[in-house]
Amino acid sequence: MRSLIIFLLIFYIVNSEYIPIDKPKEESIKKYIEKNKKESLAAKKFKKSESPKVSVVISLYNAEKKILPAIRSVQNQNLQEIEIVCVNDRSNDTTLSILKDLQSKDPRINIIINKYNRGTLYNKIYGALESKGEYVAFIDVEEGFANPDILKIAYETATKKYNEKIEIINYQTCVSKTGDEKLQLNSLINSNDFNKILKQPEIIENYYKEKNHFDYSDFIFDKIYSKQLIKRISNFIGPNIWNQNIVSFEDILINYSIMKTAKTIVNIQDIGYWHLLDKQNNIENKEWEINGDRLKNPEKTNKIIDNFIIVTEKLFELTEKEPKSVDFREYHLKKLGEEKYMKAIARSIHYDKYLRLCEKFIMWDYAGKEDRRRVKKFAKNLLSFEVGSNKIFGYILDDEDDEDDGLYDL
Repeated sequence: MRSLIIFLLIFYIVNSEYIPIDKPKEESIKKYIEKNKKESLAAKKFKKSESPKVSVVISLYNAEKKILPAIRSVQNQNLQEIEIVCVNDRSNDTTLSILKDLQSKDPRINIIINKYNRGTLYNKIYGALESKGEYVAFIDVEEGFANPDILKIAYETATKKYNEKIEIINYQTCVSKTGDEKLQLNSLINSNDFNKILKQPEIIENYYKEKNHFDYSDFIFDKIYSKQLIKRISNFIGPNIWNQNIVSFEDILINYSIMKTAKTIVNIQDIGYWHLLDKQNNIENKEWEINGDRLKNPEKTNKIIDNFIIVTEKLFELTEKEPKSVDFREYHLKKLGEEKYMKAIARSIHYDKYLRLCEKFIMWDYAGKEDRRRVKKFAKNLLSFEVGSNKIFGYILDDEDDEDDGLYDL
């Protein structure tokens, strides 16, 4: 009987990743989302604020077909003292024309036009640094806010509720799958952590908890951030990194930097963001398909893998003296560990570089025996494709204690 109870408890936890939202709240969220999809505005006249309370940064590249609902979700916020920072990353469609038309009717829209394509990491950091708001929020162009009051609630919580200004207010996110009307709550926050101030080192320790960084290490859209924190993040990452053209995995680097440098964070129960769970992202695209022994789209695939390597190497550098980051490092290392991605990596120009990341982890002072063993198996899986100059890695992967040479258990 006891075993059955334990099994049911484990089953419930594993299958309770997304929590049903109560019906009235769900209907309210859906109504707001649909309102923005219909491109309707709550107000007809907007006034530009010289000192906006919150700036919302949106990175845009060839977004003509999906730009309006996201921006409407910001325009329809009940907090009027806002700025909408739209970074146009050298789009070659009608994105800029749409932005200029929106700006002519809403002076709160600030358009930044890149001279050449810079990538989403640059757009987010630079857009945030150039913003005028006291706080900064980010949204993805395919998504948006789910609550017309969320910026007002978050700002007032950050500036009025406590005896000090809070650097991060973290609100909750509802998720939906592509083509699915159902909304569910995506929450990692323990109920005991609502509405209390968390400070370092508790913030980064909480981030290192297994589930937090395993599933949601790239969530940056469910918060508002103080402008001072944004400045620290840009220095922590370094312009030599965020000035590079990085279009994939950038949110993992940003989010780690946020959790590492933030002084205070408060989690609130309000649902504020709508996240499209199954949107077509980089590692789901057809770039990974292989025809025979060749990548279907080698240029794009090599770009994605190159971005992954740059981000991972920077994360390894930043966590070099953090023993508690071992699970986080290993998780990130095997983020592209599924066989279809491994085959693509093995046929990319970055194959050896990717293996070097495994080697760096194996040689890391704080990696335990089991950690090393798992990553060795992971590297051996990649080596099994017999592509590239892999002989140099033989010495680091030979291990008499490694009993199982099978596929890495993901």
